[in-house]
Amino acid sequence: MFTMFSDLGKGNVTDSSDSEDFDDIESMYEGQARSIFSSLDESIGKIDDFLAFERSFLHGDIVCSVADPSGQLGRVIDIDVSVDIENAYGKTIKDINSKDLLRIRSFCVGDYVVHGSWLGVVDRVIDLVTVLFEDGAMCVIEKPDPAILVPVPPNLLEDSEHVYYPGQRVKGRLPSVFKNAGWLRGEWKSSRRECMVKHVEVQSVYVNWTSALTVGCAASVPPPRCLQHPKGLTLLLPFPHSNWQLGDYCILQFRNREQNHGTGVHGAHEWLLKCGNMLQKEGIDLEQAFVIVKRKVKVDVLWQDGRVSAALDSHALCPVDNIGDHDLWPEDVVLEKGSDEDGQDSGRKLVGIVQSVDAKERTARVRWMNSELDATAASIGKFGEEIVSVYELVEHPDYCYCLGDIVCKSQNQSLEDLKLLSSAPDTLLCDTFGKDVFCKRQIGENCKDLSKSFTSCIGHVSGLKDGAIEVTWANGAVAK
Repeated sequence: MFTMFSDLGKGNVTDSSDSEDFDDIESMYEGQARSIFSSLDESIGKIDDFLAFERSFLHGDIVCSVADPSGQLGRVIDIDVSVDIENAYGKTIKDINSKDLLRIRSFCVGDYVVHGSWLGVVDRVIDLVTVLFEDGAMCVIEKPDPAILVPVPPNLLEDSEHVYYPGQRVKGRLPSVFKNAGWLRGEWKSSRRECMVKHVEVQSVYVNWTSALTVGCAASVPPPRCLQHPKGLTLLLPFPHSNWQLGDYCILQFRNREQNHGTGVHGAHEWLLKCGNMLQKEGIDLEQAFVIVKRKVKVDVLWQDGRVSAALDSHALCPVDNIGDHDLWPEDVVLEKGSDEDGQDSGRKLVGIVQSVDAKERTARVRWMNSELDATAASIGKFGEEIVSVYELVEHPDYCYCLGDIVCKSQNQSLEDLKLLSSAPDTLLCDTFGKDVFCKRQIGENCKDLSKSFTSCIGHVSGLKDGAIEVTWANGAVAK
């Protein structure tokens, strides 16, 4: 017992000594500690901003309301994205509309491309980098090796796909990297080791060819070479403004007055001019690359009851992955279910377009038409609208398209001639096209104009309305 008190007394002496030592340490490191914690708070704030909760959605995604997850479902029909961007020197511009952003390169890994009658996916991109030296000399480097032409800090991000970007400072570890380059201005000097990336182009593209139209003389066309020049490829990029993600490289596009005149967005135009002037005053090149550091998404949703909610915050919606066979939406094309014993095929059953769905009662209001989707007044008057149980309806097997689907068509552009390409494993067998769909006038006597002709035959679904499918073709034309 006395030993315990004795130990406690010794402990008190030790505590006093430790307290004095702590006071000495605190006075010695007080300034550094405050600095460390201040930096830590700032870093945590940046991490919180970077990890800000923002759900990503694509056109056609099925969603539900976070406030009512068991209620009706909706389909994403439009997306508006605004971003904050930052350059390598910490300069930030906020609330940029993603439609004002450009990609660093015209082609990226994963892009769909068209060459003749073939559809492929970009597998690899080879860069062609133009660099500018301080004395005004300029050269072009083909297939630069990142181990030899290295970035000079500060760098935007470590990105295996975009090693080089406009405005980036780089240094040659070996003299040969500049000696073997193509000089546009000036000539090689051994003293030139550090420069700035002026422009990044695509020199060549490796493509994995996945699908083809087997129509007419196109049926005998073998797949193109995997290595392609970018000028021979047509890019298929559905809804590019909605694809920007955190960490993506981009270039800010400043549109001039002529481009914005009469568009009804004068406020946005004036804002861009003001933003451009601000950048110039701070010495930032307008062609300089930025990285996306924050993203804000607004979503338009078509609900099952036919209502459209515009500009919803993405965090107010939740993605839905498990879709039932009887979950329908407005604009869906359906068939009367019937029985398997009645011997009717889909071409002889009534075809309808869903107008609205009651998710609780499990019923749908359907506008019936004939089997050829004839929306004329006579057809509608004959068949009219009807409230039907969703269990008595099935999705039409030939009209199940979603926004962003890659499709092809025959000459008459009718819905039954559209075929999905993106899901075809190797070769697309277009049985509905027929051997005479593409006439000689369209593809040329000896198929010499094959590449150009098929850009008006392959595209993506960009809209669905009243049973009509809006398609944006690879050549930019829009048709229904």
